[in-house]
Amino acid sequence: MQKLTLTALTVAVSLALTGCNSTTSTTSQQQTGAAINLPSVDVSYDSFTLDNGMKVIVHTDKKAPIVAVNVWYNVGSKHEKLGKTGFAHLFEHLMFNGSENYNDEYFGPFEKAGATEQNGTTNSDRTNYFQNVPTTALDMALWMESDRMGHLLGAITQEKLDEQRGVVQNEKRQGEARPYGKMWGAVAENTFPKGHPYSWSVIGSMEDLNAASLDDVHQWFKDYYGPNNAVLVLAGDIDVATAKEKVNKYFGDIKPGKPVAQIDTWVAKRTGTKRMTMQDRVPNPRILKVWNTAEKGTADSEYLSLLADVLAGGKNSRLYKRLVYQEQKASMAFAFNYARTMAGQIMIGVDTLPGVDLNEVEAIIDEELAKLINEGPTSEELNRIKFSNAASWVKNVEGVGGFGGKSDILASGMVYHGDPVFYKKQQAIQNAATASDIQQAGQTWLTDGDFVLTIEPFEKLSHSNTSADRSKVPSVDSLPELKLPKVQTARLDNGLEVVLAERSDTPSINMELKFNGGFSSTTGDKAGLALFAMKMLREGTSELSSLELAAELEKIGASLYSGASLDNADLSLSALKVNWQRSAELFSQALLDPAFSEQDIERIRKLTLDGINKEKSTPMSNALRELPPRLYGENHAYAQPLTGSGYVETVKSFTRDDLVNFKNTWLRPDNARLVVVGDISLDELTTTLNKTLANWQAPNSEKPAVNLAKVTPAKNAKVYVLDKPDSPQSLIVAGLLGQSRDELANDQDIKLDIMNTIIGGSFTSRINMNLREDKGWSYGARSALLNVKGQSPFFVYAPVQTDKTKESIQEIVKELENYTGKKPATTEELNKVVSNKVAKQPGRFEKKWSLLGALSDAYATGKDVSDLEQYGSKVQKTTLSDVKKQAKDLIKQNQMTWVIVGDVAKIKAELESLNLGEIVYLED
Repeated sequence: MQKLTLTALTVAVSLALTGCNSTTSTTSQQQTGAAINLPSVDVSYDSFTLDNGMKVIVHTDKKAPIVAVNVWYNVGSKHEKLGKTGFAHLFEHLMFNGSENYNDEYFGPFEKAGATEQNGTTNSDRTNYFQNVPTTALDMALWMESDRMGHLLGAITQEKLDEQRGVVQNEKRQGEARPYGKMWGAVAENTFPKGHPYSWSVIGSMEDLNAASLDDVHQWFKDYYGPNNAVLVLAGDIDVATAKEKVNKYFGDIKPGKPVAQIDTWVAKRTGTKRMTMQDRVPNPRILKVWNTAEKGTADSEYLSLLADVLAGGKNSRLYKRLVYQEQKASMAFAFNYARTMAGQIMIGVDTLPGVDLNEVEAIIDEELAKLINEGPTSEELNRIKFSNAASWVKNVEGVGGFGGKSDILASGMVYHGDPVFYKKQQAIQNAATASDIQQAGQTWLTDGDFVLTIEPFEKLSHSNTSADRSKVPSVDSLPELKLPKVQTARLDNGLEVVLAERSDTPSINMELKFNGGFSSTTGDKAGLALFAMKMLREGTSELSSLELAAELEKIGASLYSGASLDNADLSLSALKVNWQRSAELFSQALLDPAFSEQDIERIRKLTLDGINKEKSTPMSNALRELPPRLYGENHAYAQPLTGSGYVETVKSFTRDDLVNFKNTWLRPDNARLVVVGDISLDELTTTLNKTLANWQAPNSEKPAVNLAKVTPAKNAKVYVLDKPDSPQSLIVAGLLGQSRDELANDQDIKLDIMNTIIGGSFTSRINMNLREDKGWSYGARSALLNVKGQSPFFVYAPVQTDKTKESIQEIVKELENYTGKKPATTEELNKVVSNKVAKQPGRFEKKWSLLGALSDAYATGKDVSDLEQYGSKVQKTTLSDVKKQAKDLIKQNQMTWVIVGDVAKIKAELESLNLGEIVYLED
């Protein structure tokens, strides 16, 4: 149910092209440099095919009591016709609206069972549906998936079609309202000939969506959703014998569909240069160059992926270094291979900084590309990228489900190439790639044409005569036990508290060093300094420049992260066990000896100012900049943008002395805690850190503290409006302040969270079901209650179509009034939320980062691992009266502060007719 964005594409391409069993590059040193050892993880599998043609792949991974259920249908937007675009994605939405034997929201049984990472997505080539469920909920999940595969048509009504049509159209509006959101449609229309299956966007046109009829939708299901056009992957706590028994039970009686014709390839390689200029409401100019290239799975496609990485695939890439670091003409430079089954596309893009000549930037792109094609990449560049890709593979395959997990990898290989482990062939090509291979691919595909079908008899299929019981959904009567690794604690010689959860399923180590004092530690004329300073920790040391530090980390497969939140600042490391010592050294250098070079400060300042400009152009981030000062008052430590970026005038004032002072004041061992999850013993961990952090000692001065003044609640509601001319949507945000953490009774945070989940904290919450599912006015509406040390902000937010702004506000007000008045939370709602929160616990901490984040947050809020272990029992003790009391005590209509971002010319009169409170029109 997600539209494929640039970020999603980049991730998808990266995941598809990483990982291999090969451990050494064997080409000559002259061509690629010295051979390097590459880490790997093998994704083993078993497979079988049902009599009705459905292919099943099974991967066993018993580290957590969960099973990933991932169904891929070999149908995407490329199977549509002109005039009927958007059908594949629209139908994906309809698959979540109930089936003949469970005619209700699809998420219901899964929420009760504690499913995680549940979604559906559509791209040009396929549609998939996936979720992770506790092992004891596998029958339920298979029943549900098979019911919508074999028993859906009777449940698709005109009412549901109209509802989801509205939801999809709002998704389209929301995507196009984002900066550069119209880029994808323009690329598709102008790079492929009319009628080519890739010449329209996945989400389709408004006109085609409006024209979609019930008969059209029914025919789409009949044409493409047969079992013989599907691949089911089960990965996790399951074996092939169990899989065969259960899959035959639930899917075996589904009749096969008719054969589906597939176009193998149609690259449509272009000649000449085609140019187009379009205008959109974006913060800065962007230049994008696109070539139609070799299709997914070919050697040239892999070589072009490597070329893109060398050119603009990260901080150490050629274009990024030149345009962002050296000449500082751009805030972003990127390149990637948009590999699809019929054709690929190499895309090179640059977001320029204000005042930069686009012609000059294009000339630099052309110059660097030509140089790379003529001379090829260096040995260091190739080896670094190969190791980085292998390291990413090791980290990505830790999860059995979700985006890029093992089930995703096996399914994509089978659907796209007929081989579940096709990734091995792709990576083998990449690992053996030479500089001349990459030069030749570039010469073949990237020197011209920029923007600038074998029919076989359908096998005889059949179906079983026995069927699963369709009278009721299989119940989930038991839940697997939550099993967390043993947590050990220690103190380093300098007094730093260390918390370790040892987990050795993959040879990697993750750790987070969290400090007290985040955004709230730098206020007033220093607003934004905390995040700025933490970013600068990654920008080089006295020994290594920013690019050298990035290269060192990349060579050993390590990643360094830093950031801040309202109450905390953090520095994190992801490392491979084989390179733990060197990774720890680099981590310590970044912490203890940051360069804070004037050159890097100015570069990060430019990027931060550009980021603020982008925040102001994006409705949600703009609202999050404006809401806190209105809630807390100007002098409060939380009265600054929730993005942490600060203000233009404060960022311009930051000096090197400010950064040094922040580091010396807040980044001290007696003001921090280190939490580690990974393949390392406590003795090895502390031995290494006592050495690398030996020079980090707490000063004799008193620890710093943030002054969090008590704020008196507002007496009257107030509305702030930000103008976004011509926006197809309005963003509605309404917030107020709750209690501070020290005012909460025992486990009150759990009760508040359950209260929030019912009203707006989940897909099936009241607000989202109203505005998205019932009305179709929004792609998604939610509420949130932040868990912070001071008074916690509670807010509702909803991006809605512009002509329903007034009505949407009225519905939000109605939902909040009902929740605290005549229609409070019900037993059914409470039971559903409690069941979901308890049931998802066993699978919640499958990945190291998930466990690390939970442990770090627990200790930072005065809790420990026992609170994670006891969470389920505490949730189950929450009563209906608890929820009602939390709602009544927190949600006060007259205390609401509203921030509306939209086209004032279209919504002004309607806003004023609502009489919500005083209205203030803000200057951007």
